[in-house]
Amino acid sequence: MPNDQKKLTTITALVLAGGRGLRLQGRDKGLISLWGKPMIEHVLGRVVNQARGAVISANRNSETYVKYGYPVLADAIGHEWGPLAGIYTALEFVSTEYLLVVPCDAPCLPGDLAQRLLGAMESGEFDVALAHDGERAQFAVSLIRCSRATHLRHYLENDGRRMESWLRQQRLVEVLFVEEAGAFINVNSPDDLESMEQKGGC
Repeated sequence: MPNDQKKLTTITALVLAGGRGLRLQGRDKGLISLWGKPMIEHVLGRVVNQARGAVISANRNSETYVKYGYPVLADAIGHEWGPLAGIYTALEFVSTEYLLVVPCDAPCLPGDLAQRLLGAMESGEFDVALAHDGERAQFAVSLIRCSRATHLRHYLENDGRRMESWLRQQRLVEVLFVEEAGAFINVNSPDDLESMEQKGGC
């Protein structure tokens, strides 16, 4: 096994599918059809080969998500505390050193996402490597050291909810993906969905 591939076995991918989809009439974004199949399938297809395994964070439709063959985790802490609750649950669940966090509504993620984030993480004493598209940080796309679970639980139990705020409290490195900025496009609204459908693919 090449060394780069061996390093990826220290990572578990987490697909965040626990959101309420408010701008999509409350629909479960991971199960919305895009290019002929549910969005979760596109995202899983992008990340499963970049990690040792995958888990899905979902607070509804777990019976559908489990059919993809990966553990489906409902939030173990709080009630509608947002994506950080799903991340905390996964950090406690997985046995790998790192957690690759991605959203279920970004179907075109880079094929070398994990490798580049891990390379940045190993370049110094960092706890989080965060993707940046050249214009803005992508706070829902990061590589997190699983040992940060206790710190995240403390943050949540003290009424912290904002992803950016918690990530900025960590030893953080940002990784530029300027040449692949379009890989981080999210489907957040009916207009976004229509636009992506018209593109026909990544």
